[in-house]
Amino acid sequence: MHHFKDEYLRDPSAEELQSIANEYERLGFPGCVGCLDCAGWEWDACPVGWHENYKGASKKPTLRMEAVCHDDLYCWHLKFGAPGSKNDLNILYSSTLFQRIRRGE
Repeated sequence: MHHFKDEYLRDPSAEELQSIANEYERLGFPGCVGCLDCAGWEWDACPVGWHENYKGASKKPTLRMEAVCHDDLYCWHLKFGAPGSKNDLNILYSSTLFQRIRRGE
């Protein structure tokens, strides 16, 4: 993992954010810096004792995650929800990304 840290496992710089925002503005989305999505990811290696806490719509253990990605597949934000956070509103409510935005960071 340390091989990718400097390039991928970090927040984008101010220059990178400006470049991303410029690209989206040309497409008609001023102020956009990526695509936010909440999604489920089936967790095949979930410990048996945790299955009920992480049961998704498919009745299989599922992790809920929030991600912000750019169209070149650079994901600069990824957060997994707490056990039982089965819907997007629960994920977004506890979002560290939105907390940072509210603080003006």
